[in-house]
Amino acid sequence: MRKGKSAIGRLLVVAIFGLAVGCATSSGSKGNLQVSDSWITTRAENEVKELGSTGQTVRVKSVDGVIYLEGQVKSIAEAEKLEEKVSSIRGVREVRNNLVVRP
Repeated sequence: MRKGKSAIGRLLVVAIFGLAVGCATSSGSKGNLQVSDSWITTRAENEVKELGSTGQTVRVKSVDGVIYLEGQVKSIAEAEKLEEKVSSIRGVREVRNNLVVRP
């Protein structure tokens, strides 16, 4: 009976590891874990929303770990802050900041 429990335990560990690796695949990487562009985009959109009113005029797209920011912001400082926040997201390789300042 002890042998059966040990084999089941090992199988469970392998299954959990396989699930974890399978969930974190696709593009872009910071560190050793890769994440999908859709995950990066969602995280970046959440960062935009945290800035408040700007979130309605900024569009975010991620392709192969590169984030594209497009739209309007109220100041250069706001654009820089947004670029800094999204660049720290795991999986982001580069940020292309195409934001336009419209006070």
